[in-house]
Amino acid sequence: SQRDILVPLIDELTKEIAEGMLANLKIIHRGEGYIVFTLDSTPVQASRYNYDALFNGHYMIRMDKMHIAMADGMPLFMILTDGVEGDTTPVGDLLAKTEEAISDVGLGDLEIKAMADGGYDSFSCYSQFYRHLGVQLDCHIRENAKFHEDATWEAVQEKYSRMYRCPGFDPYRKNDEDFVLSFLLRNGKDELVGKYIRNKQLEAQKEREES
Repeated sequence: SQRDILVPLIDELTKEIAEGMLANLKIIHRGEGYIVFTLDSTPVQASRYNYDALFNGHYMIRMDKMHIAMADGMPLFMILTDGVEGDTTPVGDLLAKTEEAISDVGLGDLEIKAMADGGYDSFSCYSQFYRHLGVQLDCHIRENAKFHEDATWEAVQEKYSRMYRCPGFDPYRKNDEDFVLSFLLRNGKDELVGKYIRNKQLEAQKEREES
């Protein structure tokens, strides 16, 4: 069908455009500093001919929703969903596409930072940003958010130590945060990693508010 032919072509064109944007950002930053990767969503109001569009009670319109991965504010990849889909659902797919583009272009010594609004404040989002981009998401966390005592650094280390039979375990690297978190993700402990990173962001947010 035409769809089977066009969709792969569109995906490849989108990937080439995204990689071109990243390459330009490398030039703009002269290989120094950092690039900020963000996720966001925006309503796409349905036309009167779009009979399948769902009503969104927040925006009070019938709509679809566009989910966008951006680098320094420039859109790289987009995924269209129905109008009541949660912001967190397409995160894995968007970050996987972004990870592939970064890998193909190579950012050299440029640091990667990640930011998002409170709509992405979930354990899954924190762990997926770390899995795909290797960064700890800086996300706005609601007031009175709970600090998870079962995900302190000591608790994470204890869990790591108990997994000594898993492939890749190294007893001499239990103080290496990146190694430990990556190991836990490879072994299915996404929620623990997400809780730990969220705890860190919660503490950092409180320090900023108090200063």
